[in-house]
This record gives sequence, structure tokens and C-alpha cells, in this order.
Amino acid sequence: MLKDPGDRLRRAIKDPGLRRQRQIHRFDIRNPDPGPGRYTSLAWAAAYGHEEIFEYLLNLGHDEEELSRDAENNTILILLAGVRNSPTPNAQGREYDIQDIALRMARMYYERYPYLIDWSNVHGKTALHVAATKGNEGFVRMFCDLGADFDLPDLQGNTPLHYASSWNHVAVLQLLIERGCQFAARNNEGFTASDYAFSYVRQGFFNGDADKSDFAALGSAQ
Repeated sequence: MLKDPGDRLRRAIKDPGLRRQRQIHRFDIRNPDPGPGRYTSLAWAAAYGHEEIFEYLLNLGHDEEELSRDAENNTILILLAGVRNSPTPNAQGREYDIQDIALRMARMYYERYPYLIDWSNVHGKTALHVAATKGNEGFVRMFCDLGADFDLPDLQGNTPLHYASSWNHVAVLQLLIERGCQFAARNNEGFTASDYAFSYVRQGFFNGDADKSDFAALGSAQ
């Protein structure tokens, strides 16, 4: 059986120790994965946090003719918004924050394709929905600063606030409400974000009678 000729490129994208630029110029740079995810080279660079190769591919015009989207219509912005905040050792043994890298890549991508800020996947979720679900405050803040629609519902009628509440991401809840989101918005089943609040402190926050010190304590406990 012949090996997938694009496999070398995928391995070069994922492994920073390989001679990537030489491999990139030997194949179609998009090189979509034959697997169910259909990740392109740019998507793999984003997934592995390889900022240098991500920027290199962008400068080569990787997404100029066709945008990178996986099988569920997730764009690069949506994929990056789901990166969790975790210190990771680099090749020198020093820890770095993968989310900081993801934020920089997302900013790079947005500057080229700003119209994707409110792009939704097959579930109607935007990058802001995903960031709110994961509790990625940095991404939520950046997307709000860039003008993302924080009241946009997904196919179930859930706004980013619904997801932040469901997953107990208090800092994201506070940020979205401070930005002026509709905290009383109801989803397709008639539930508001406060209906998904599991703790009495968060219920009190939505109802306007929570003590700020209680709210801050809840946030620091996450």
C-alpha cells in the first residue's frame, strides 16, 4: 500500500524538530487531512501551537483561495478559541502558556479575515460561544473588543452567556454582562442563563443581590 504523500507534510507541521519549510514547498500547502476532521496544514499548526509555522503559512497565502474549515465547519478562530489555558514545557524545559500563543495566532488570523468573527459552525456556535464554554476569558475579552456579537444565539438558542453560566465560568459571566449582553435572553426551551446557574451566589449575581466579595471568592475558587 502506498503511503499518503501528504503524511510527511502533516508530520512536519506537527513536529517542530523536522525541516518543515522544505516539506511545505514540496506539497500542496493546504494538504487536508484524509481523516474525519479534515484539518489543513494551518489547522494542525494552530492545534499544536506552532506559532512560527502558522504565521509562515498565513504569509504564503494558505487560506486565500479557500478558508480552513473542519468537518463541522469550524474555522481557525473557532478551533483556537477552544484551547485550554495550561502551562506547557518547551524544548528548553521552560514553561509557556499555550493560550497566549493561541491568542496571538487568532489575532493574526482575524487581521486577515475579520469577517469570520461571527462565523458559526454546524451547531450555530461562533468562536465566542466556544471561548465562553471553555472559560477562556482572554479570548472572550478579545472577541468582544473586536466587535463579536455576544448576544448571537446558536441553533439551540443559547448565547455565550448561557454557556458561561452552564460551565460555571464566573469571570466570563461578569465580563459578558459588563459588556452589556442580554442576561435575560431565553433559549429555545425558554431558559435564561440564570436558570443554568448552579450556585446561589451566581443566582444572586444575576438577580442583582449578590455580595461582590462572595462573587470574587467564587471566581478565585475556580
